[in-house]
Order: sequence, then C-alpha cells, then structure tokens
Amino acid sequence: MHKPKVSVIMGVYNCQDTVAESIESIIQQTYQNWELIICDDASTDSTYEKVLHYAKREPDRIRLIRNKTNQRLAASLNRCLAEAKGRWIARQDGDDVSVPTRLEKQVHFLETNPDYDVVGTAMTVFDESGTKGVRALVSEPDRRVLARGTPFCHGTIMMKASAYNTLNGYRSVKATRRMEDIDLWIRFYEAGMKGFNLKEPLYLVREDEAAFKRRKFRYSMDNAWLVFTACWRLRLPPVDYLFAFKPMIRACLSPKIMKLYHQRKLGTPLFRRRTIRDE
Repeated sequence: MHKPKVSVIMGVYNCQDTVAESIESIIQQTYQNWELIICDDASTDSTYEKVLHYAKREPDRIRLIRNKTNQRLAASLNRCLAEAKGRWIARQDGDDVSVPTRLEKQVHFLETNPDYDVVGTAMTVFDESGTKGVRALVSEPDRRVLARGTPFCHGTIMMKASAYNTLNGYRSVKATRRMEDIDLWIRFYEAGMKGFNLKEPLYLVREDEAAFKRRKFRYSMDNAWLVFTACWRLRLPPVDYLFAFKPMIRACLSPKIMKLYHQRKLGTPLFRRRTIRDE
C-alpha cells in the first residue's frame, strides 16, 4: 500500500544542545516515508554544523538551507515550505521531540478523515529536571478559541500541503513575530477550514523558566492586537474582545508566576521522558 510522503519543516536558531535529539526523533519514526527540511536562521552557535552532519548522513531525506541574516521563524518556515514535496506538512521545533508513532498516527487520521485540513496532538511538557505533565487542547476547536488562546499547538501539527498553499504559508511581518501561528489560524478559519486535536501526547515540548523570560512585553502587545484582529475578522461575539487584555495582563506577571500558572494547567505525566542518552 502506497504511503504518501510527509514533509517535516523545522526552523532552527541557536539550539546546538537540543537539535540532534530533535532530528533523531524524526529519524526514529515508525512512518518512514518522510523528508526533513531544516532552515537555519543564521545561528551564531554550532547549530548549523550539527544539522549539516545529519544532512550529509541522510542526503536523500534531510535537506538544510540557511538564511544569510536572522529572518525569524515565519520566514524560515516559508523557505522550508518552498522546498517541501510531501502531501502532508508536519511541524517540529529544534528543541522539541516527537514520539516515534507521531507521524504514523497523524497520517492515519488525515487519510481516514479527509474533511479535516490539520491535525494536532496533545503535548508532554518537560524541562531540564524532567517531565512536568500533559497539555491537551479541545478536540475540535472552533474559531472562538482564538479569543482565548491557540486552537492547535503549533509544533505538533500536520497539515495538508494544499491547505498551506491556499493560505500562502506564513505571514512574515512585524505584527506576527513569535505569533506566526495565531495569524495562520485566523486565516485558516477565514478560509472555512477545520482541524482536530488528538488527545494522545505525541510531542514533547521543552518549556523551562528561560522560555518565560523571553516573552517580552512588546510580543504581548502584538498578541493582544492579533486577538482583537481575530475577533473582528472572524465576527466573534463582543464579549470575546475582552480577551485582548489577557496577553497584556500576563506580560505584567513575573516568569515564576507564569511558570506556576502553566504547571497548574498540566495533567498527570503519562510517561517518563525518554532521551537519546537513555538508549
């Protein structure tokens, strides 16, 4: 039976300590008809050299491209999309890990549910001290979810290549910096598309205190504007506009408080995180 190709796209920047483990998690997938396209966003550490090692090792399946200057994630992902040849496009970040059955289960869902344009999964959250818990989103998010948060965890998604083409990929503009996925979902729902979230955690997301420290106030202002834009363009109820204040309130909280807030939202860990070093 023919298995359609999956293009995994990854934008990387200064993740020399994690990128090898991330790539290995794709190599170890039970679904083997994949290609991995990585765009290095002008890293200043040894990220590029570490990815180059894998590109030379598996030249038929791993391709590496490089930005001359730092362009941010949206532009890097668009370069990956321009190279992608798969029927399905999966995302992954350079500091995260995919469970071995991730691609297989997402392909099966999209193949057996052709009315859906994207499928995400739950995520197991971890940091340097170990596994923290599971973050799962609503199974069938509608457009109103955009007022309160994200409908799909960006790193976990697998989308039809045709859907990405219809949406013209990511918008690489100042207003979408660090929130290119929210902008994507606004256009996704405007186009009448729909998606699904699998409850099984097939993705491990790295989330340490340093990540919360990187969430600068200006990004929260961009987030607030995108929430307002979503409410306006998707014709959401007036009460949903109030959620535009949430990112600004969150930006005023300390990184430790934000970490505690996210920990309270996590479920019970389903399994201990397994690393490459465990094998």
